[in-house]
Amino acid sequence: GEVYRSGELDFHFYSVDGLKLIGWVDDGLSYVIVSDIDAVGGESCVVCHGQGAERRKFEALEPAP
Repeated sequence: GEVYRSGELDFHFYSVDGLKLIGWVDDGLSYVIVSDIDAVGGESCVVCHGQGAERRKFEALEPAP
């Protein structure tokens, strides 16, 4: 998969059996979102963070070094 960074968070994008997964760890808690939506990278973030100031959370998403 691919790894992207936004601020201090690394987001892991990968596919399993035709499903798209995004995983990350924040404050010691692990999160994984699973969908069959045909979106790539930060496009998936719009589902929860699509309004106004929330967009800043993913607009700076860039490949991790």
